[in-house]
Amino acid sequence: MSAGMISNKRGCKRIISNNIDYPVIKLLQIYKSRIDLQKAFPEVMDGNIKRLLEWVLKSGLTIDSSKKDLIEYKDYYSTLFNQNPDSLKFKIPRGLLTDEQTIWDNSKEQYIPGGFKIYWEALDKIARYQYECASGDPNVDFVDFSINLLKKACFPRNLKCCIIGCDEIGKPEIKFYKSCLFDEIVVMDIARGLLSKQQALAEYEGFSNIKYVCADFNSFELKENYFDLIFACGTVHHIEKLEHFFLQVQRSLKSSGFFTMREYVGPNRIQLIDAQLDLTNSLLKILPAKYKILPDGRIKEEQTRPNLEEIIKIDPSESIRSEEIMDIMKNYLEIVLFCPTGGTLLHPLLNGIAGNFERDKEGERLLGALIELERILINSKLLPSDYVFVVAKSKKAKLRSHNQFVKREEIGNVQIASGREEKKKKQIWNYVGKERNAKGVDPEKLKDEIYKAIKKDYRMKISKKNLKHLRNMVEKVIDKHK
Repeated sequence: MSAGMISNKRGCKRIISNNIDYPVIKLLQIYKSRIDLQKAFPEVMDGNIKRLLEWVLKSGLTIDSSKKDLIEYKDYYSTLFNQNPDSLKFKIPRGLLTDEQTIWDNSKEQYIPGGFKIYWEALDKIARYQYECASGDPNVDFVDFSINLLKKACFPRNLKCCIIGCDEIGKPEIKFYKSCLFDEIVVMDIARGLLSKQQALAEYEGFSNIKYVCADFNSFELKENYFDLIFACGTVHHIEKLEHFFLQVQRSLKSSGFFTMREYVGPNRIQLIDAQLDLTNSLLKILPAKYKILPDGRIKEEQTRPNLEEIIKIDPSESIRSEEIMDIMKNYLEIVLFCPTGGTLLHPLLNGIAGNFERDKEGERLLGALIELERILINSKLLPSDYVFVVAKSKKAKLRSHNQFVKREEIGNVQIASGREEKKKKQIWNYVGKERNAKGVDPEKLKDEIYKAIKKDYRMKISKKNLKHLRNMVEKVIDKHK
């Protein structure tokens, strides 16, 4: 999973040009991680991208989404080729090619290698499902929700925002910048190469007031009483010293500020629980083969518990204390909103095969049925939610102030209780990882509900044998958790 290395032994010529287009920068990012392209087009290291660009435009082969991005400029580039063979010489943006790299310097390749989506969250339908779980609206994402939260709280402009983790795909800092609420945005990550790349892109697009800072969240320090919003998405489960991290968040949040987090809080090191594996493998048995094709062409017949040694070898920080996140967080922050966002079933089930479900309408319907199945199992507490969205405030905030917490009002169609109400009524949800019993659930009624949910969207022809297997699988899970 590690990205290919590029050395600077050839000595990159810094040919000055102010007209390098964003699609070309995107192509260079892919070039950075592809050893085959580096060998085939070594002149790119000397600042000449002409042959690589011609190949992408004319060969009919797609490198990630580069051809799609570049094709709109085909006539423009063709004209340059004819006029001046050296016209496509360029300055390689600072930090785009570096010697020091980590697995996350090219994070997109970890989720969408070669343009094929292997990760569940990369699917558009899954993203909308996640957003709906958090905001109540499939079109309001985690960033939009955070922006709406600040607006509803009647905050002034000129705010300060800290983003924990650099997101190469979502680019939340750009969305925050365009909201015009912030006069300072700081993006922090440990992956220096990724930060440099994103900074180069931000500078090229002309986004000012965005700072990219390399930081180790196990030892970093934030300015006290400084940020109005601290936003974290998919990074906290890589932090070992959670106590230190949440202490810094607590100290740095203004009394009127918010911490919004979308995070994996499932089993440490992704060591899936038995119920996850049972359900996943039962569903794999009935899925049509065309939706189980892995990137190497094999058919995914079984999902096993990830090898612990292999996980640590690839990324020592992966889910190092993920199942402790919520308990430790509550020692430092007051939770005002907790939303389970799923992933307990869909994450392992779609691992390696996610992109297949976007091939046709049949796959989209099937994916919708799987989403409904997971939603019912989690809402009924038959399964915990491995992913959550949380809104919190610093515990140092004085609860008597009427402006400290959002009053009961809609933020993207979700009712948020004030911190005072939540504390008084003790209604803040606890992470349900250790509470897997479905209390007060009628097993027979639930079986029918799940079965109907699957049939609702999954209108494909299924053999009687597979239908019986599916129903038996659902009954087994429910009976096991009575």
